[in-house]
Amino acid sequence: MFGDGSFGMSVGELETLVRLGLLALLLHFNNGAFGLIKGVQRLHGHNRTHSVDFSATNAALIAQAFGMKAWQVTDRASLDLALDAALAYSGPSFIDLIVESIADVAPPIASWICKLGHDPLSLEPHDRIQVVPGGSEADGGSGRRLERRDVRR
Repeated sequence: MFGDGSFGMSVGELETLVRLGLLALLLHFNNGAFGLIKGVQRLHGHNRTHSVDFSATNAALIAQAFGMKAWQVTDRASLDLALDAALAYSGPSFIDLIVESIADVAPPIASWICKLGHDPLSLEPHDRIQVVPGGSEADGGSGRRLERRDVRR
């Protein structure tokens, strides 16, 4: 199980799985974002992000290009079918799960979620953080970069 960042940084290893004929089932959570990097940028960049969201990529086609059996799924029914086929296959397989990005709602690290005052295990939706053009909520939209000493509690 891995996301877009891990996939992008290790995609070449798909060839290794195919060449060695290893029995592996890879589950890619495709949300069109580098969620961890986005969370770090939002945390330290005062709600600003750069180059962490991208257009839809069909990672199943990339896996197929390396010679893997692969499926792209967008709903529960197609996930069940893909899992059945992947588990029946005797070689490496890849399932590209299209999921909603929660990187704008909550950082991907539980301790960061706790710092925002939310329970990381709660299934209740959180309010999205509003990005104000020219600045952030924390600086009143002034565009002034807050120093670490300004935001300590």
